[in-house]
Amino acid sequence: MPIRRLLSLFAWAIVGCGASRWRLMGVGPGEVLLGIASVIALLSMPEQSSTTPMSRVWRWFVCLSLLCLFTGTLWALALGVWLPGSFWHDAIALLFCFGSLCCLMPHLTDPDGQRYLVRQLLRAGVAFAFANGLVYILFGWVLGETSPWIGRLNGVSSNPNQVALYVCALPFWLMHAASAHSRLFSCIGLAACLAVGWLSGSEALRLAWAVGFGLAGFWSVRAWAQRRPAYERPYLLALITLVGLWLIGGVLAFCWTYAADIYAIGGQGDLRLLRWQHGLTAVSYSPLFGLGPGAFSGNGGAFEGQEAHNLYIDWMASGGVLAGLLLLAFQYHVARGLIRSGHYVLLAGLVALLIFGGFHYVARHPVFWLSQLLMLGYATLLKSSSSTNQRTLCAVSSVR
Repeated sequence: MPIRRLLSLFAWAIVGCGASRWRLMGVGPGEVLLGIASVIALLSMPEQSSTTPMSRVWRWFVCLSLLCLFTGTLWALALGVWLPGSFWHDAIALLFCFGSLCCLMPHLTDPDGQRYLVRQLLRAGVAFAFANGLVYILFGWVLGETSPWIGRLNGVSSNPNQVALYVCALPFWLMHAASAHSRLFSCIGLAACLAVGWLSGSEALRLAWAVGFGLAGFWSVRAWAQRRPAYERPYLLALITLVGLWLIGGVLAFCWTYAADIYAIGGQGDLRLLRWQHGLTAVSYSPLFGLGPGAFSGNGGAFEGQEAHNLYIDWMASGGVLAGLLLLAFQYHVARGLIRSGHYVLLAGLVALLIFGGFHYVARHPVFWLSQLLMLGYATLLKSSSSTNQRTLCAVSSVR
């Protein structure tokens, strides 16, 4: 299969995993397509493929994380707290997620392949947003229902929080890659993502977007001011500082309003705090290596087979503090690369994605990891490619 068709299949399959409404025993159309794409990628893997910083970082992270998860499983069996139901659910999902992305990595060795994958991912993501909007229109206008799921839009997904995850970083990718698409596509896609994300009713998504868009706006205006003539910069930077402080105050007020509403006693946030506390209690049973894949929190105490609804707490409960440090190191590496390469809009998208992960366990979803890997690819591979081209031009000019 041609490489571009394979990358397109991967993009649509990963986004298709969000259509969980049509899953049968945990397997839906997206998972089937992703499995087919992984097998094709594995069979067509080049014999001598050049490794990239993105693939090396991902390979080390996956290997060390799986080692922590395996060791944690042994500890859970020794302590008698192993939960077979949630273990097999998480273990199969994580292996499938990590394995499919490992099959994809050898085919992303050049910038053109990454750009093409991003374009296809954006098209699939916008199509996903429109599919959810169509479901909302059919349920709300034709069938006379306000929403398919307890007052919140879940669309083609079985849970509205899945809809929120799949559109969380998409607006930032659309803004970053606007020059590679028509402005009409970017504007329509951005409007569809914002509408569907808002209709999902996810407070975590709204909080993540408030911070992310605030940072993206501030960094974009600051970059524009730095390109102005030197005599204008002090006045522009002073104006930007004042506007930035005003935006920060607005974002903090927005967050405080939502926090006061969400974390009221007896509300959803109050239960989430209990889940976090009980999840940390589970971590304390095996702080170094965790307890292996599974859900170890609950409303009444630890080991009730429920998630803590926090990426970092759930990940440490599974792989221990070592796995938590690996996750933080991986995300720090992505953020540092984006800062050094000047991709501040993508950096704002990364911040939004991580804030959203602070309220949901999103490690089982390939789109969560692929978004960060592509950000890392933009920050490393594209930069190294441009520096290589510059060295080649300098060598040619010196020969002449």
